[in-house]
Amino acid sequence: MAQASPVGDTIDLSNVPGLATWTIRLGMRWQVDWSDAVYDLYGLPRGSEPPTNENYFKLIHPSDANLAAREFAAMLAGECSRSWRLRIIRADGEVRHLITTARLVPTTAGGQVVGVDHDVTEQIADDILLESERSFRFVTENIRDVVFRFSAAGKFEFASRSVTHLLGYKPEELIGREGRCLVHPDDVVQTERILQGQIESRSQVRALPSEHRVVRKDGEAIWIEGSPRLVFDANDNFIGWVDVVRDVTARRVADARIKHMARHDGLTELPNRLVLDEQLSEAFAGPRARVALLCLDLDRFKAVNDTLGHQVGDELLRQVAARLQSVAAIYGAFVARLGGDEFVALLHDARPNQVEQLAKNLIDRVSSGYEIAGQRIDVGLSVGSALFPPDAGDAQGLLRAADVALYSAKEGGRGCHCRFERRMDESRQARRQRELALRAAFDAQAFELFYQPIIDLETNSIVAAEALLRWRADDGSIILPAAFIAIAEEIGLIVPLGEWALREACRTAATWPEPIRVAVNLSPVQLRKGGIVPIVLSALAHSGLPADRLELEITEAALMGDGDTTWSALHQLKQLGVRVVLDDFGTGYSSLGYLQRLRFDKLKIDGSFVRQASASSQSAAIVRAVVALGTGLGMATTGEGVETSDQLTALRAEGCTEAQGNLLYAPMTATAMRKVLGVSRKKAA
Repeated sequence: MAQASPVGDTIDLSNVPGLATWTIRLGMRWQVDWSDAVYDLYGLPRGSEPPTNENYFKLIHPSDANLAAREFAAMLAGECSRSWRLRIIRADGEVRHLITTARLVPTTAGGQVVGVDHDVTEQIADDILLESERSFRFVTENIRDVVFRFSAAGKFEFASRSVTHLLGYKPEELIGREGRCLVHPDDVVQTERILQGQIESRSQVRALPSEHRVVRKDGEAIWIEGSPRLVFDANDNFIGWVDVVRDVTARRVADARIKHMARHDGLTELPNRLVLDEQLSEAFAGPRARVALLCLDLDRFKAVNDTLGHQVGDELLRQVAARLQSVAAIYGAFVARLGGDEFVALLHDARPNQVEQLAKNLIDRVSSGYEIAGQRIDVGLSVGSALFPPDAGDAQGLLRAADVALYSAKEGGRGCHCRFERRMDESRQARRQRELALRAAFDAQAFELFYQPIIDLETNSIVAAEALLRWRADDGSIILPAAFIAIAEEIGLIVPLGEWALREACRTAATWPEPIRVAVNLSPVQLRKGGIVPIVLSALAHSGLPADRLELEITEAALMGDGDTTWSALHQLKQLGVRVVLDDFGTGYSSLGYLQRLRFDKLKIDGSFVRQASASSQSAAIVRAVVALGTGLGMATTGEGVETSDQLTALRAEGCTEAQGNLLYAPMTATAMRKVLGVSRKKAA
């Protein structure tokens, strides 16, 4: 007897001797293969063309055509074996009774149906049952799914050989046992209720496969999918059912994981924004009890990512999440992660003093030190909270109010808790207006550059000028960078604004007498974003300014960012001949290692030291040390913020090479700068 191939391969039963077997390869048009016995059964010449899906049902008795169509449809939907009785009309007009047993087999080409036809016209009922059983076994024993037959009492009457692989039992070990003995205890009631409902409705074919757990012989619980089909005798009495089952454990696990991932943060396993929205909706849909929402944001987290890498940052977030949950559990609060280093906590039936205590405990717990990858890490936590009522009337309003309070906590020094107040929202709105005005000013080209000359302390001549960005407001007033640079960095405007300033400074400096240089400040954001080298090249090319007349000033804070990107850009700029200046040296994260990684052209001494150099021995010592360091490394030194003659004298006494400040020249427009340079050049001549 021919054996069916494994699932995925084509099964050909057309040449099984003496057996009326057929195969239908499914597609837009069925491809039918018949054995010789089928031709004989239908009274057709052997070798003639088998019917297509358009005319196959014409061979079936009209009274049974719908039955055959239903059985085919059920088989295709359920992917299991079917056995049905129908009548056919032979080519000579004779009507014959058949029992057809068929099975849908998935294949790489889209699937096929294999079947066996038995002519039972002249056989007694017992012979029909015997032949049907043989056909049933022929199909079921050669498929990977497990076929069971149960008695009306629910006992196993048949199990295909593949049950051993699925459940670990041999077929003979199950015969006579109750099927419920293998069902997981938690699913017994449900499965029996479904089966009973099917019996009462007299439904032979389930609309949808059912899934439940069973227990293997080794004790492992697995999920199976079944397609039970009830069996009735000639008098319509229920005599049992047939079920075709398969293992769907892997699919259930995958589905559960997908559902979990859709509702939880992949890094910390905390609930995500979707779950938070559900929690808020439930809180506001029920009795209007007091609800508190706390927005949480880590302090100094960016520095961890920038200096120690994102892997350490990710581990830190996981540990922070665990600490937040441990504290929130004490208060019965819900915690979720919104993204980045932003978290929220939701507290029901909240009282102001309880919210204050929760916030304090969260700050204390998160702010305790961490040990990750051999590094001691210290971060803080800022908290903003809002209550319903009275701070908001709906869920979105509550979230917004808590976020406004968090912003105030950040502005207030970080590491603290701020409760929402109306004035905070007014301040936030004012900032929002400033952001909008800043964007509008950029679009309207309302920015301009002022220039402050830098003099050589030995010759008293102007050797360079620093380009200083100014915002000219609608009323004509001048807004200084301190009022808008931080906002520009936050909203992403600093990159195009910085590029414009660089191009404008180069264009203006190209009109100055040689070899006077122009100094342009670079934001840390410009360096971290990358692409600064082609921008500088473009500015120099369009202006015609020689590279050695351009100084790019960076602060030590910029060197704390994405190190590889920043240092690579600085080395490339140096190779182009551009001068690189370390600004505000000594005020930030000072490290002599910076001076080893790149030969800076100049060190600028911050004005806070210069202003105290003539009156404070400590400040004078710092100035002296920076000058000595610059001299030893072959770097020029510029003292910033010179406002008095005593300060200028002190710089000269310490050996500083350049000076800049209002005592010498105040910042001026490009037009005024050209006039000053014209006078300066005449005097120098």
